[in-house]
Amino acid sequence: MMPIVRRYRRRAAADLPELDSFIAEAMERQHVLENEQVASVDQAAEPTAQILSRLCEMAVTDEAQKRVLSRFGYCLGRWVYLMDATDDLEEDLKFHNYNPILLSRKVGDAAAIPAVREEMLLSLNASLAECRAEYELLDVHRFDGILRNVLEWGIPHMQKGILSGEKDTARRFNHEKSV
Repeated sequence: MMPIVRRYRRRAAADLPELDSFIAEAMERQHVLENEQVASVDQAAEPTAQILSRLCEMAVTDEAQKRVLSRFGYCLGRWVYLMDATDDLEEDLKFHNYNPILLSRKVGDAAAIPAVREEMLLSLNASLAECRAEYELLDVHRFDGILRNVLEWGIPHMQKGILSGEKDTARRFNHEKSV
């Protein structure tokens, strides 16, 4: 798959060199934060949040809608990063991988993970609530029902599964929807 992905990335970079540069810089910042073992969850989530913010704001030309989409993307990117880090808690603890949640909470053994997941619920819900609030400010003309379904049912369902410690929540979610 990598040769195909590289080819499409090169095309996209040629069409949008500023975006390509921005994403490369954000990915480099992410790499530095991980190498430095930064314990701040907010700092660790920032590059991903900035990337999604930039991608979302590019979807419109209207300045007011651009600001709303930028904030929507930021909150969604933060949620994605935090959700992924929460999903990886056990594996990261076991293999001593970087995880800012484990570092910030000084988690030393798996017995603490259920409490950490419970604690993460507040931050995840805050990011998701802001996504929903920003969505309400958008002028959505197409796919409103689908987008609302994802924001109001799909993402919370996946979050609930991951926070409960269930693995393969996404795969199970997709299977349930197709049955």
